[in-house]
Amino acid sequence: MNARTKKLAVLFVLTLTLFAGAKHMNAEAPAEAPAEQQLTELAEQWCKQLAADPSFATWRGAKLSVYPLGPGTHSWMVILSQQEERVGYFIIHAVENGGYTLGEYGLDPYISLLDSFEQQTSLLPGTYSNENNEAAAFYYIHPFLAVYASNNAAEGLYELFSSEQLPVTIDQFKAEAQSSSLKAKQAELQALTNNKIATAGLSRLASFAHVEPFDSFSSMPWLTKASLNQNYSLKELNILKAQIIKAIQKDEQLRYVTEQYKEAVLFASSVTGYHQWDEQLYVALSVPEHQTAVRYIPLSVLMAYGHFYR
Repeated sequence: MNARTKKLAVLFVLTLTLFAGAKHMNAEAPAEAPAEQQLTELAEQWCKQLAADPSFATWRGAKLSVYPLGPGTHSWMVILSQQEERVGYFIIHAVENGGYTLGEYGLDPYISLLDSFEQQTSLLPGTYSNENNEAAAFYYIHPFLAVYASNNAAEGLYELFSSEQLPVTIDQFKAEAQSSSLKAKQAELQALTNNKIATAGLSRLASFAHVEPFDSFSSMPWLTKASLNQNYSLKELNILKAQIIKAIQKDEQLRYVTEQYKEAVLFASSVTGYHQWDEQLYVALSVPEHQTAVRYIPLSVLMAYGHFYR
């Protein structure tokens, strides 16, 4: 595993709406009403709560634009912008029994490749082309299976946020997306998030805290130490939640690590804070390739796909 591959950040999404099989994203076509209106209202409510955190000052008065994440996914991206500059995003999923859940949110631009590619109506949903008429497709399975694929198969796959080339082929990506191990993780996540406590609403941002970002590879405790989370259960979720809150409040360094593609690719990120929403904890992860970017992902999702290290 080369150093360039190791330095991939823990990046992008789907979280609670998980499925086996690659899906395309259509992120530049506006959502249809009434979903757009409902999602905008939800996002506005969350923005008001997040205003308590000074880190989200740029979200005040931001313009909200809603885009579907692709056919059949029942998920949307809400982009926040100030004077045409992206300052953040929400990822929102529909739930089976009605309503919506917040899958992820974050600060600053988050898909740099979309700045140079525009959707073309003559191409398939989720397919884009740039000014040189080069085509590309974006695939999303879960937060750590998110890639950009050129129509030129020889160019391979690229991690969405870092734009780093991955040492895997499109066939390996699809195999990972359909693997039995992924289905097992999805089942565990679904069972845990069906729990009333794990899926409590997001009506109030109860508390938050931050630490300064640090180099996630300056130390590699995953090589020498046991992770903080071993078993996937509600009990461990609550224990880990308390550990993360305490560590952040004491300015301790935590790292989050996940391995994908049969351990061929390792993603690592520094834990830079948390948001406590009622009973749910969203953990802040740095994006090393983008110094001001931060992703907030539910702890239950992070537990499903990786491990925390002190």
